[in-house]
Amino acid sequence: MSGTIHYAFLDNAIEIFKGVKKIGYNNKNESEKNMRGVLTTEIQNKANSFLKREISQKELRLYPYIDYSIKNGCQGWSYSKTDEEEIKILNRLYDEGYIIYSPEKIIVTRNFYDFMQDILAISYVEEFL
Repeated sequence: MSGTIHYAFLDNAIEIFKGVKKIGYNNKNESEKNMRGVLTTEIQNKANSFLKREISQKELRLYPYIDYSIKNGCQGWSYSKTDEEEIKILNRLYDEGYIIYSPEKIIVTRNFYDFMQDILAISYVEEFL
């Protein structure tokens, strides 16, 4: 009996997924598809709301590196891998109170972490259910 229920559930899930793909649900309009890591109006609106300023393309592309570093115990974080413009961005985030960093480590506030995850989802994830 439980096997029948399991298969019925799976069949329903497959039908739902087919419908989603057929209808084409996603969070991006046609012009924003396949534009990973590109600034959009939605990203700038979120940045303005949280940071009270716009972000640059360079700052957007720095977020995955920060994210990777904080999720991996700062393994991979290397101050020497950052260029002058990225250091200016890090300094600004530090001055704004969102991060602290050193040559060996970066730490972010929980609010900045949540903001960054939202920005990364919008800019790098093509589809959500």
